[in-house]
Amino acid sequence: MIPIAAAVPYFHTLTARARGTTVMSWRYHAPGCVTAPATATPTGLACPPVTLVTFTITICRAHPGRSMTGRDVRATAAGPSAPVMLRLSGASPRGEGAFPAMEPRWATFDCYGTLVDWNAGIQAELGRLFGAADSGELLARYHVIEPRVQREHPGWSYRAVMAAVLSELASQAGTVLPPGEDDALGGSLPGWPVFPEVPGALAEARERGWRLAALSNSDRDLIEASLQVIGVPFDLAIVASEVGSYKPAPGHWRAFDAATGIGRSRHVHVAQSHFHDIVPAHDLGIRSIWINRLGERADPAPTRELPDLAGLADVLDELVPAA
Repeated sequence: MIPIAAAVPYFHTLTARARGTTVMSWRYHAPGCVTAPATATPTGLACPPVTLVTFTITICRAHPGRSMTGRDVRATAAGPSAPVMLRLSGASPRGEGAFPAMEPRWATFDCYGTLVDWNAGIQAELGRLFGAADSGELLARYHVIEPRVQREHPGWSYRAVMAAVLSELASQAGTVLPPGEDDALGGSLPGWPVFPEVPGALAEARERGWRLAALSNSDRDLIEASLQVIGVPFDLAIVASEVGSYKPAPGHWRAFDAATGIGRSRHVHVAQSHFHDIVPAHDLGIRSIWINRLGERADPAPTRELPDLAGLADVLDELVPAA
């Protein structure tokens, strides 16, 4: 058994994770030194500077919101003498083997328009229904009608919102939707394209320790389908049809606060829509990154601005440095 004294920041990601999930690796490359998001000091370990040993910490029991103890985690080492079982030890108010919890860093995201090409998905379907020549004008009208319908009917599912907007567009165009096409937009949504840089940018943020949450004006089945296409795990998804309001109303952020208990200092919101996301984030005192794909100009200013998600992880780390 090898005792290790670890600094507090190592164990903040151990809280509120699933049983048996591997959450962190430590690389030991010289006596008295461990590289990780924060420093830790191994004791009782004799190893020449050229030796590389990887320690993988795994949850045995998860206790959200309180300290983890040595009985809650286990560690194995891979290296010249692997496998080696490690005994975690340290000092805290809970006694030897206990490590105080530390708040994780959360990045929340709008999905449609930010991660998924909302305009391309809707315009393609409008073109199919009404003709490609009119799809651009119809898309511009859609942008005007949808926020009004969401404001007037905050309890509606997003499928119902899209169907109502589509019906109004058809009425304005002096036509009637073909039978069975009322849910054309909702049915097409899982196939809307993901922006090409998104999976890599999200994966890099996760690798740096960020937890990811989607705050979406949509329904549970729709967001889950889109996140599956994106292919990067999210820790949380909050949707309009379950909180009973649509952004820019603050319901999503209130639900996020209730679910995570995270403070503003550990939270950054990332979104393309200035109206739906950047303005309410500003009003709520949440730092924001505006993914300004359309090159717009609007007030209030976001905390940071990017043309797309390339380089997102660097900006997130600038706003909330790793502990």
